[in-house]
Amino acid sequence: MKQTVLVLGGGSGQLSLIAGLIEKGIRVVLQDRDEHCPGRILADDFVPLDTCDAPGAENVALKYKVDAVLTAGTDQPVLAAALAAEKRGCPSLVTSVTARALTDKEVMKAQLNTAGIRSPEYRLAGPGDGIEVLKGLRAPLVIKPVDSQGQRGVVKLESPEDFLKYRDSSLKWSRRKRLIVEEYHTNREITVSGWVYRGETLIWAVTDRVTRDFPPHIGLCLAHRYPSAYAASRQKEVAEISRKCVKALGIENGPIYFQFLITDTGILVNETAGRLGGAYEDISLPPVCGNNPVEILIGGALSGNADPMDTRYRVARTAGAFAVPLMFCREGKIADFAGEKQVLNFPGVTSFSYLLEKGTAIGPPRNSVQRAAYLVIHGEETVEVNRILKKTWPRIKITDTTGRQLLRNTLGYALNPMLERSVETD
Repeated sequence: MKQTVLVLGGGSGQLSLIAGLIEKGIRVVLQDRDEHCPGRILADDFVPLDTCDAPGAENVALKYKVDAVLTAGTDQPVLAAALAAEKRGCPSLVTSVTARALTDKEVMKAQLNTAGIRSPEYRLAGPGDGIEVLKGLRAPLVIKPVDSQGQRGVVKLESPEDFLKYRDSSLKWSRRKRLIVEEYHTNREITVSGWVYRGETLIWAVTDRVTRDFPPHIGLCLAHRYPSAYAASRQKEVAEISRKCVKALGIENGPIYFQFLITDTGILVNETAGRLGGAYEDISLPPVCGNNPVEILIGGALSGNADPMDTRYRVARTAGAFAVPLMFCREGKIADFAGEKQVLNFPGVTSFSYLLEKGTAIGPPRNSVQRAAYLVIHGEETVEVNRILKKTWPRIKITDTTGRQLLRNTLGYALNPMLERSVETD
């Protein structure tokens, strides 16, 4: 009998997962609130529900008698997937208890603190709370919904008094109507991508997550770079903290995606997630780590665990470096795109796509939903990746009705090492 899998999310970050399931002859039921999401045309069945709608996912899992529930490249649906799998009684890489710790910053912070793992000092807040709840914190501060993603509702507070200014707008992004307010640390950010198998942690890659602030909004990711220039001499420390996080959060099986801050006082844990990263790690990782994350994810979801060293999940290592620029536009309205075929045909370019539609109105940068395009480049070393970046970037065109280039010039954020970094010109 043909197997059926419920996939939560049909955006660009889930296309590899959906395609991988289809290639295996597995029926795909797709749940996404966006009826025009790109994954819909690939799926066998489509259900127009929010990916975080756990009761909805549970009903869908039962209705279609699915054999597994999956998501990738997106954070919050991990909990809905675990709950739906439990309701259906099918295998799941992550239990709902662990999924809650991975998707709720209040639970995550408590468990990290109990284990003695360093993260920014914080306080919890909710509707109606005043600045008295921030007592003991040193400004500047960062306000975050406990259960959101993609930098939605994340704002830097220059003083405690700013809390009242942004409290309610940030709360709109929280389903639980809870906020974390934590101390801000000047930092360089890295990500850890890997897999946990029976409690043992395999790290695939440590990358630089290069961000820029658009005050009051902070931490908008403009590129991922591998190998990490920020953590080049701290690989053992990063690995040890990663293993401690895995144990503290009760992760036994499945993908991990951790964000760490390298500060003047040491490494702090910023975020933890139990999914493939949302910056196209399904494409960038295989050539440098020798594993196919999507294949492992599918195999693991259908069985409840998957050994990443299994030969079925191994691929040839063909590169030693990569860069993934995540592109944004200036304010305006998109009228046209150009250069896609030229970029895709350039040696070293693994993937490239525009993400927004013509007619999209672009406002001030706030969160990752506003990404206009992405590019994945592989090379034997960083010098080669840098060269390809410089050659392909001028070919990417996103224009308004007057022909004005809307693409922000953020090439310097993708270049590795930091010695080559340039400042955005607009």
